[in-house]
Amino acid sequence: MEKKIKYLKDYKKPDYKIRTVDLTFDLDEQNTVVKSVLHLVADYDVPKGGHSLVLDGRELELKSIKIDGDPVDERAYKLDDESLTIYNPPADFKLEIETVIHPKANTKLEGLYVSNGTFCSQNEPEGFRRITYFLDHPDVMSVYTTTLIADKSKYPVMLSNGNPIKEEVLPNGKTAVTWFDPFPKPCYLFCVVVGDLGSIHDTYTTKSGRLVKLGLYVEHGEEPKAKWGLESLKRAMKWDEDVYGLEYDLDLFNIVAVSDFNMGAMENKGLNLFNSSCALADPVTATDMDFAHVEGVIAHEYFHNWSGDRVTARDWFNLSLKEGLTVYRDEEFSRDMRGRTLGRINDVFNLRTFQFPEDAGPLAHSVRPESYVEINNYYTATVYDKGAEVIRMYERLLGKETFIKGNQLYFKRHD
Repeated sequence: MEKKIKYLKDYKKPDYKIRTVDLTFDLDEQNTVVKSVLHLVADYDVPKGGHSLVLDGRELELKSIKIDGDPVDERAYKLDDESLTIYNPPADFKLEIETVIHPKANTKLEGLYVSNGTFCSQNEPEGFRRITYFLDHPDVMSVYTTTLIADKSKYPVMLSNGNPIKEEVLPNGKTAVTWFDPFPKPCYLFCVVVGDLGSIHDTYTTKSGRLVKLGLYVEHGEEPKAKWGLESLKRAMKWDEDVYGLEYDLDLFNIVAVSDFNMGAMENKGLNLFNSSCALADPVTATDMDFAHVEGVIAHEYFHNWSGDRVTARDWFNLSLKEGLTVYRDEEFSRDMRGRTLGRINDVFNLRTFQFPEDAGPLAHSVRPESYVEINNYYTATVYDKGAEVIRMYERLLGKETFIKGNQLYFKRHD
């Protein structure tokens, strides 16, 4: 199918909001059964007539659809390769969908996939539609409850977003672990990691006195390389409190670092996922640059908890609103940790090496594009690093103190 050009000027808010999402995964490497229960509420002028619900979905095997517990007649919906359309549903209802996905065969590494025996998910920007039918847009914010069902003897680590609230052994011998994230988030921040991993743990006490449990999960044998990452996380948490007055909001913060993760790092709410190269540092062989790199990337993904997770972009045209701002924040953190002059020199070196050639070549684009065909092509030095420089211009114009106050107001207004 030929992809269509998407334009910023054509943005339209979704016709429906998804208040809550209840997901159950019966995990199997070949065939995973996903059951979703969505509480949907119409967000249009209902008295003027009903609107159809169009959900995104790719490479899914649809098994069943129910509305408020009743099966949906085949004539009441339409299914194609890209979407599921339900004709004129109620204005307030619960939608139950059961699908089957194939993590082992998922070579696109979007949605839920298996690599080296570990289930991982990658949903930014449009991977969640490969897990279940959904309004796969960043402006759809929902509260998630996730239940993972697996053989715990084979998969002792079963992680998702939020806090764990229940664990039970089922009659078939499998274990079900349920996670609850009380903070609404877009589906691109949803995450699942299930596998056999080692880990190290610590705690952090927030400025208000709350105790947060910290975990860093790695492939077995890599535990000694994880200590620096956990220490970097604690420094980032304290810096965000001291500079921006922003505390972490859950009882648990987990990081998973595995060599098979296809992205550099991902800020999934309460469960950051990293490629090992971005989170692990061998205390014997790592260089100063290695330590600085890990510290900066760990901080960047943690800072997304506010600039990206609690407050996210309305649409992907505004990707730099979360990435440019967070790059600015991680650069400021690194300068406070390692020296402001050297930090600025390094940042400008990266701009001149990577972003300047991009601006001077055929792939030049604005920080906020007016159109795109494939959003994955916009994860660029322009969006990240030039975007951070645009943010820095505001800081220079307003002054640091006023700029920080403006950021705090921004988070308060849009949380």
